[in-house]
Amino acid sequence: MMKVLLLILALLGSTGCAVTPQSPEPWMARERNACLPTAIAMSQGLKRQGITAKVVRYSYQRQGRPVGHAITAYLYPPGKNQLYTYDYEGSWRTRAYWGDDAGIARAAESLRGRNAPILSSEEL
Repeated sequence: MMKVLLLILALLGSTGCAVTPQSPEPWMARERNACLPTAIAMSQGLKRQGITAKVVRYSYQRQGRPVGHAITAYLYPPGKNQLYTYDYEGSWRTRAYWGDDAGIARAAESLRGRNAPILSSEEL
């Protein structure tokens, strides 16, 4: 009986939960001001895996001055309409419409604890 229990525990431990994709170039995410190249690399890596992805670049105000940022927006798992955004803080399930880049930027910033107004946004 103990052997069966150990076998079950071993099998459960070896099965992984579905996780969101990670950057194909993790060293990039650690670099200062590397959000755009990281977003591009992530987007290209996801597309190679058949995952719908795009780069959203936007600007917002921080301490009275405009600041830019870029994220990867992607639909995951493939075939599902579940939007995620990725940047150096990781992947976050994001509630926004795929065609609304400003909405994606606003939702991504809000999830990350920043609620500054989005000044501009565009898909690259």
